[in-house]
Amino acid sequence: MKYFYEAVRLSDWNIFNIDVGHIEPFVGTNEMKINDLVVLNIGKNFLGYQKGVYGIGLIVKEPYINYDNPNDHCYGQTTVDIKILYLNQKIFY
Repeated sequence: MKYFYEAVRLSDWNIFNIDVGHIEPFVGTNEMKINDLVVLNIGKNFLGYQKGVYGIGLIVKEPYINYDNPNDHCYGQTTVDIKILYLNQKIFY
């Protein structure tokens, strides 16, 4: 199992509007595998949140090129589907 770091921009996608168990596509790399973990980090102070780690997700689908929706931030890029395992409204790292 590997760990990966994913920067989340709340201006693009507010992770606090979803629930644990939600599956969301993220831009990924070909080295990501099912059951690898992804640390969700907010890198910019936005909506009153400090910079830091707010969640953890589990990769549930191997990398693929996403051509599902031209408006999706992952469109045309290597994508992995991540199941949200943990979210916290307060920074935990």
